[in-house]
Amino acid sequence: MASIIDDRSKNSYIIRLSEKESPTGTRAKIFCNVLDRKQVEQVRLHIEHLIAAKQSGTAIPQNTAAWVGELKGPLRDRLEALQLITPQKVATDFSVVNYMEHFIAALTDKKPNTVRIYNRSLYFVKQFFAETKLVELTPNHGRLFKAFLLSPERRDGGKTLCENTTRKMICKLKTVLHAAVEEELISKNPFSGLATNITGSGAREEFVEQATVDRVIESASNPEFAFIIALARYGGLRVPSEFRSLTHGDFHLDRDAPYFNTFAPKTAYSNGGWRIVPLFPELLPHVKKLVSQSKAKSGDFVFSKRWRTCTGANIDGTLRRTIKKAGLEIWPKVWTNLRASRETELMRSFDIKDVCNWIGNTPGVAYKHYLRSNNDALKKATQAVSPSAAGDLSGDLNTPEPTELAATERKSTRRKDQQKTPILRKTSHKRAI
Repeated sequence: MASIIDDRSKNSYIIRLSEKESPTGTRAKIFCNVLDRKQVEQVRLHIEHLIAAKQSGTAIPQNTAAWVGELKGPLRDRLEALQLITPQKVATDFSVVNYMEHFIAALTDKKPNTVRIYNRSLYFVKQFFAETKLVELTPNHGRLFKAFLLSPERRDGGKTLCENTTRKMICKLKTVLHAAVEEELISKNPFSGLATNITGSGAREEFVEQATVDRVIESASNPEFAFIIALARYGGLRVPSEFRSLTHGDFHLDRDAPYFNTFAPKTAYSNGGWRIVPLFPELLPHVKKLVSQSKAKSGDFVFSKRWRTCTGANIDGTLRRTIKKAGLEIWPKVWTNLRASRETELMRSFDIKDVCNWIGNTPGVAYKHYLRSNNDALKKATQAVSPSAAGDLSGDLNTPEPTELAATERKSTRRKDQQKTPILRKTSHKRAI
């Protein structure tokens, strides 16, 4: 048991450890120069917890761990020298690349796609920052890094990144640097001023007509892929994440309002991921081809292993080839625009809350990223104005506007009424005496 010695010559206290207690195997003293007796007692108790955890190989108590986390100065240095606590990380020990690698290695609770995006950001960080230390970062590094990502002359010879992809890569590095701030490796995040919000790209937003999609479905290589296209365009599913887990039992055709259940890994953290999607009339022919009610209880998947295990790049390329086969021009964001076109159509006929529940997003996300401009909206807008509402533009230019004429008539009528109304004058009456 650690003991407390009263050092009267310096008006302070010393905590002494025996050879058995000290991890170094020698008698040790821990000076507590600025602490009073009560504080020294608390320090001794924490040190005993550290010694017990060290000798037994168990975790230290939570309150002691919190105390160690806030510990600074000579006392911490002394405990580190005695090997009672691990040395505190120093910013000069970490380069930007090295710290980001450690950060990504600890993302064991994140989804594979999230880790993939972090690794992609790390790929560019390695090229630009090389051996740059954390403490050397300045806001100017952030601006130069963004210019590097947007430049077509990167060392990897890759394609120029678009603005949104650039912001996503910077966002991941910004999150890593925020973790470094929390660990007190750096005082502030030098990239805090960089914009990382994803903005809508109007140039890549397109409404895909049903007639176009039907031609693509007819050119599909097999009924399963045709059904996947229909689920994206007429069911609003995310591809490839949401069709993979569909089973025959998820489809309920024997109801007054038939529907199917789908699981969205993307929203599993917020609402459990499951949602109900109506079986729209455009989907029913494909459902009847592939879904069997006799297999509903067996839990069999609707799609074969080939489609359930395909990568996003694979299924993206398959759709592009199918569009070419149909003799059509490939539209941008091939899967996202199919899903967005369905939500745009539904918004015209149903309540926004119901549509968002079926599609699996929020009204804010729908308005910002999903709603598309209808291709024939301009034509409808010009036809909606009737000739009578437009007015006759060939009349006399001196003829007053209807509103102006009406105002003049009202003033004239008001003056006539005022003339007919008798004016009541106040009369003074002398008070009778």
